[in-house]
Amino acid sequence: NVFTYSTALDTSTVTNNGQTTAQSGNVTKNTSMAWDPDTNQFLLCYRLQTAGFLSVGTVASDKSVTFGSASEWDGQSPDEMYVEYNTDQNKVIVVFRKSNQLWARAGTVSGTGISGWGTAVELSGVEISADGKLDTCWDSTNNKVLVAFCPTNDNNYVKVAALSCSGTTLTWGTEATIFSNSAEFPRIAFDSDLGKATATYE
Repeated sequence: NVFTYSTALDTSTVTNNGQTTAQSGNVTKNTSMAWDPDTNQFLLCYRLQTAGFLSVGTVASDKSVTFGSASEWDGQSPDEMYVEYNTDQNKVIVVFRKSNQLWARAGTVSGTGISGWGTAVELSGVEISADGKLDTCWDSTNNKVLVAFCPTNDNNYVKVAALSCSGTTLTWGTEATIFSNSAEFPRIAFDSDLGKATATYE
């Protein structure tokens, strides 16, 4: 759904401009979305049956939405997914949980589709066996994706790792523990004014 809203002082008028179906098949698991400021399009990530796909959406002046061809980034039943746009390398990065492991993959946005995906990379030694233990954000100061997670095989402590990107090649940094107690539902956001990230968790 595309929404518009009033910017007048002391008003909160929101208008729903209607729904567009992005995928009419059997979509399962969570969805995730990011904005691409280079092309003024949004990136919609979802799982269709047993494969993860990404579609590039364009909003027209009449508030209608058109989607380019869906691009598959994993065909082996990813369980949970988060998408970020790398404004430094102009790449889309999907972070996902599959078979209790933590993976990431980068692709190149070309027109209304993806021209190619790099090799998926795993953060070795991390086991996450349930939903609700993962989140991501884009660090625009250091040009990295920050990933917050609570690994099952390490007492569900809250950890953060950074993903560096060169073309479509991703490299995981060393994970750091930010809370040494069992937790879930980590959330992470980046403050571009201060160049710092903030994480919350339950």
